[in-house]
Amino acid sequence: MGISFSLISGRQHIRYRAPLRLIYSLLKDDQLMRMNELKEKRTKKKEMKKEELDMIHLKIKDQSKRLNEID
Repeated sequence: MGISFSLISGRQHIRYRAPLRLIYSLLKDDQLMRMNELKEKRTKKKEMKKEELDMIHLKIKDQSKRLNEID
């Protein structure tokens, strides 16, 4: 059992015929790739936030050392 579908890109009109199993697996792969991309973006954001917090923490430590030296 298959399904017919068309892709229209600009002036090109291409017709395909493919088994449902193939189409399902392609859609599933695409969905998994998108989910992985979102996970990567989230982890990058978390890492960036952690780095920013670490930098702020270091600045606070440095300032407190300076204040202690002045006293």
